[in-house]
Amino acid sequence: MSLVTTNIGDRGSQTTPSASRSIVEAQRAEAAEALGKPGDSYKLIDSLAYADHIPPACTQEAQRLILEEARRMPKSREDYLKELPSASDFNGARCPLAARELERLERGEQAGIDLSRYDLPSGGKDAKSWLSAVQNAESQLEHQSNRVENLELMLKSGASVWREANKQLEGLCASVARETEAAEGEIEAMNRERKLHQMTTGNQIAHMEREWFDQVHKNRQIEFACSQLERKKD
Repeated sequence: MSLVTTNIGDRGSQTTPSASRSIVEAQRAEAAEALGKPGDSYKLIDSLAYADHIPPACTQEAQRLILEEARRMPKSREDYLKELPSASDFNGARCPLAARELERLERGEQAGIDLSRYDLPSGGKDAKSWLSAVQNAESQLEHQSNRVENLELMLKSGASVWREANKQLEGLCASVARETEAAEGEIEAMNRERKLHQMTTGNQIAHMEREWFDQVHKNRQIEFACSQLERKKD
């Protein structure tokens, strides 16, 4: 572990342990106290990091580091693990909550819902009971206020409101779809009418153009005949 050197005024430098070393020493002290051993003679084994799909080269290197660390320990790993308590030695009596639950299970009682917190008892003859009753009333009043607020939010933004809003949106979408379909029908009818009118007008224009060519041709023929008659007179 690394050490951090700090200067403290005129007293020179003082060597203080780093944060990582402090944590390790605290863990060693807790483990030694739990096993009833002196802290100086107890060596804490730090577990290596866990990783999936370790390459063989990394595995060999990790084993080498473990063996090297184990050689520096005053005792073997097997002896170290023998001193640790096993999971089967768990005593539920050390935890009051677990002890109560174990006793309840032994009596065969079923865990029900505690409704005492919803009661509103009056105070007794002492001030402490009245203070507890007032605090209980205040907490229940706050709970009821939260319920009222939740109900108001449900009335404002609940599932039924959203269903009604969705129903209105569906009706609006259906109305817009009908209007769109009607508009598309009108546009289609207008396009057909315009196409028919354009085709009719085109036929009329073509007929008038043919008549114009015929009249021009006749005029040319008349002019040619007139020119022939004039030459005969001369």
